[in-house]
Amino acid sequence: MDVRTYIESGIVEEYCLGLLLEHQCEEVRRLAALFPEIQKEIEITEAALFAYLDTPPRPALKGQMLGALQNWKKLFN
Repeated sequence: MDVRTYIESGIVEEYCLGLLLEHQCEEVRRLAALFPEIQKEIEITEAALFAYLDTPPRPALKGQMLGALQNWKKLFN
């Protein structure tokens, strides 16, 4: 198995974001137990995602999102 190609496929990110089906999650966990590089990539990705949670949004983002929601509401009303 080419571990680097597996990691670069994006499956680790999908796993960390909870986007995979259960059997796919099981496969990632199984491979992470076999290949330390995959486990390390999971840890790095999770740390990056948690760090991102601590980043406050730009103040202008609230206005942009509210405007987008108002436009969406107009389309469907």
